[in-house]
Amino acid sequence: MYNARIEAFRAEETLSGFQAMTPASADLKRFCRKQVAEMIQRAGVEFGIDGAPIAIDETRLAVDGYPNIWEAIRAGVVPDLDRFWNLLRDTYEADGPEKAEQQMAATLVRAFGLASSSAVRRSTVFVRLKLIAISETVSDASRPSRQLHFGSLEPVTQAFAALAVFARRNGHAVLASCLAQFHPADVFESQQRRTFPGLDVIQYNEYWELRFATPVADTLLAFVQRHVGISPQSA
Repeated sequence: MYNARIEAFRAEETLSGFQAMTPASADLKRFCRKQVAEMIQRAGVEFGIDGAPIAIDETRLAVDGYPNIWEAIRAGVVPDLDRFWNLLRDTYEADGPEKAEQQMAATLVRAFGLASSSAVRRSTVFVRLKLIAISETVSDASRPSRQLHFGSLEPVTQAFAALAVFARRNGHAVLASCLAQFHPADVFESQQRRTFPGLDVIQYNEYWELRFATPVADTLLAFVQRHVGISPQSA
C-alpha cells in the first residue's frame, strides 16, 4: 500500500521532468518522511488499545543498513515502506496492549504521586487520591467560576484518559463510559463535586481530590502494581 504511494509520487516526478532514480529528490524525501510519520501514528493506534495508543520508537529499528528509517531517507534511500510496516507490526503488535496498559499505569503513578508512601489515604468507605490541578478565575463568568490553568490541562486530561482506560479494562465499564464523557477543561465552581459510578471528584482551586469507592480503588492500585511494580501504601 505505502510502496504504491511512493511509485505514484515518483511517476508524477517523472512526468514533471525529474528523474525518478536514487538518490531521492528533496521532494521525494519529504514525501517519504510524511508517509513514515503517518505510519508511526497509525501503528500507535492500531497496536495499542482503544483510548491508549502506544509509543512507537522507530529510531531503534534498523532499515537497509542504517540505524533507522529517518537516517535511510536522509541518505537518499527510497525505503520499502510495506516492509517497514511489517517490521512495525512484528515489533509492536503482539505486546501492544500490554505496553499500552503499562503506559496508562505509569501515567496514573505520575498524576497521583503513587510512588509516595502518603499518596493513598483510606477512610472506612472510600480511598482518596490527590491530583494537582491548578486553576484560575474565569473573569467573564456570571458567577464565581474557575477553569484549569493551561499548564495543568494536559496532565489532568491525560490522568482522566488513563483512568477511563483502566476502568474499561478492569470491569468498571459504566465508570469508564462516564469518564470518557468528562471534559476537564470545563468551567467549574470552587469545591464543586462531580459524581461518577464509584468515584467522586471534588474540584479545589489548586488540586482535585478523587474519592474512589474501596473496590474501585483496590482494583486501581492492583492495576498499577501489576504494570509498574509499585505497591502504593495507604496512609
